[in-house]
Amino acid sequence: MVSEAKTSELFMDFPFKTGEYEECPGSIKWAPHNSLDTWLGSPEIDGREDMGAFYATVRDPIFYAHHSNVDRFWGLWSATHKDFDVNRKKGCFFSVSVSLLPGV
Repeated sequence: MVSEAKTSELFMDFPFKTGEYEECPGSIKWAPHNSLDTWLGSPEIDGREDMGAFYATVRDPIFYAHHSNVDRFWGLWSATHKDFDVNRKKGCFFSVSVSLLPGV
């Protein structure tokens, strides 16, 4: 999965816009990311509360372990694609010019 994605869009996915849902080819997005998010949910619970339900997942240690592994995949991919400039990529994971802490 990491080595087959030759572009950042194939690795991460294309950016989503508010009000749109589009199936995109990002390999990390569909497997293992989304498949594990859904697998951990339960169809017996109203609303099928899987890792897409942010109000519930923030208290789930599996959520943090799973997304840390996704970050590990990103680190592996970016280490093998040194010509990729994360500062030019918008809408995928983050912007290096934006602080995660307001006012910092």
